[in-house]
Parts: sequence; C-alpha cells; structure tokens
Amino acid sequence: MHIENLRIFLDLVESESFSHAARMNRMTQSAVSQKLRSMEKYFNIHIVDREKKRFHLTPEGQRLYHWAKQMLRDYNELLTDVQEFKTHISGDLMIAASYDVGSYILPRYLRDFFRAFPSVQVRMDFFRHSLVWNAVHSNIADVGFVSLPQNHDDIEARNFAEEELVVIASPEDNHWSTGSLPVKALDQAAWICFGQGHPLRIWSDFFCLQHRVQPKIVKELAHIELVKWAVEAAQGIAIVPRSSVQRESEQHRLKALSLDGLSLRIPIAVIRKTSRFMTPCVRSLLALLTGDIRMLPRAIQKEFQEAAQEKHPPFPSA
Repeated sequence: MHIENLRIFLDLVESESFSHAARMNRMTQSAVSQKLRSMEKYFNIHIVDREKKRFHLTPEGQRLYHWAKQMLRDYNELLTDVQEFKTHISGDLMIAASYDVGSYILPRYLRDFFRAFPSVQVRMDFFRHSLVWNAVHSNIADVGFVSLPQNHDDIEARNFAEEELVVIASPEDNHWSTGSLPVKALDQAAWICFGQGHPLRIWSDFFCLQHRVQPKIVKELAHIELVKWAVEAAQGIAIVPRSSVQRESEQHRLKALSLDGLSLRIPIAVIRKTSRFMTPCVRSLLALLTGDIRMLPRAIQKEFQEAAQEKHPPFPSA
C-alpha cells in the first residue's frame, strides 16, 4: 500500500467528493475511484457505503480513515525532519489569490521568490475572496493570498504587508481637483463600491462608520477592474489599492487622491491550512514573505543569512 494512496483517500474523505479529491491530486475522477477500489481489494473490505446517496464511510472505512490519518501525520513529521538537510529547493507550489492581491500586490513578491528559488514550479489561480479560503481549506491550493484576513477554523493567516489605499476619481470630474482631500468631502459623494463581503467593502463600510461619512452608493461591482472603469467614466469615486491604479494615474486616466492627515492601509496576508504538511516550497515562500530565515531548511539558512547582509538580499532579513 503506497503512502500516496492514503493521502488521496484522506482527501476523498475530508472533501466527501471524488471530483474535489481528483482536483486536489491532479488526476481524473476515475483514477480516484480506481485508487479506492484497489484499497478495498488490498484490505478486503468495503470502505464506502454505496447504498447511501451521500458520501458515507462504512465502519471499516472509518477505522481505516483513523489509522491513515495517524500514519500520514507520522510520515509528514518524518518528511519535516529529513527536509532540514535539503540544500536545493524544488517542487510544485499551488497558489490561490484574490483578484486584486494576485494582480497588483503579489507579483513583486513572486519576482523575489523566483529569483531566490528558481527550481520551484509555481501555479497561481485567481478566485473571489471567499473562494480563496475554500481553495486552501479544500487542499486545492497550498497557500492563499487575501486582504483583510479574518479568523477561520484550521486556517492560519499571516500578515506580511500593508497596502496603501487611495481615493480615485475621474480627471473629468472637477469636484476632485486637488491631490489631498478633507474627509468631510466624501460625505454624500457618489461612490462606486465593491459588493457585500469583499474585503475593500468591509474596510470602506467601517471607515465610513468611523468617520461619520454617509456615501451615496451608485454602483456595487464585484471586480476591481469594473470599479476602475466606472470611476474613469466619471460615475463616482472609489477607494482602491494605490498599486492597482499606478498605470491609470501615470496616463492621467484616473486621479489618485489622499485624505488630509490620514494614512489609509489594508493588511495583506498569506493563509495556509494548519493540518496540511508544510513542504519545503511553502516554507521557503513563507520565509520570503515574513523575512524569517529560520523557516528555511537548516541546510540553507546560513547561505541566506549571508545573502541578507549583501546589498540585494534574496528577501528581507528577520
């Protein structure tokens, strides 16, 4: 019985879906079914109760799940210990990112990661904010990137950056002609907002409550590009990350305005499932983001400590 079969079995049980287990392990749904049948043949038991409409383990399957989980935990501890001697980081890294973080904030960090760990193969998929959490929780992604993180069961969030926010307006709108605004200027103004549940909507709602601003919401849009296009068309103002409007600002298609005496910032976090084995690729990425060299395998910590003292370190020192 291969350890990989047990890993696929655990993914199947915890997701209760053959299609999800297939996606997690980059195989077809029929291949997952074949793995299950081979395990049933190997142990000479029925693992799944096929008379139930929903996914349901037999009593024998439940015992197998209990021992498989314990064996995988011991195996992962073995891998963690052995990988401390690795001097070359390689492998696959699956990333899930929200559209705004993945498009405008993450690229500068990934460039440093590619430079420091060129043998790691990275795949990044874009999701709505809530689906990033689902992708990490379902083991579809090794890590996720979101703004304004909140606590979730079995998910660890580490803030690694703060993104500056700005008020954007159309150059055609003469109401917003200066580079800095008093907060009271936003009261009763026409706003282009993100939809309910979006981190920037949650942030802006709290901001308005805190500063007693009553926005006149004229549009609620799901995607940051749509928000920018609506503002560019002079339909209202919005609050977005400065990095997302750098090009439009340079081309004078949008005005990026600050608020008098206020620094608007939103936290950016990397999230991971705490029960999932932390591969050398994941550890290396977290080391880069947090600047904590101790997260790297011990065999290469010295190399990066020396590099951190040079003019262009692979990532910030701890």
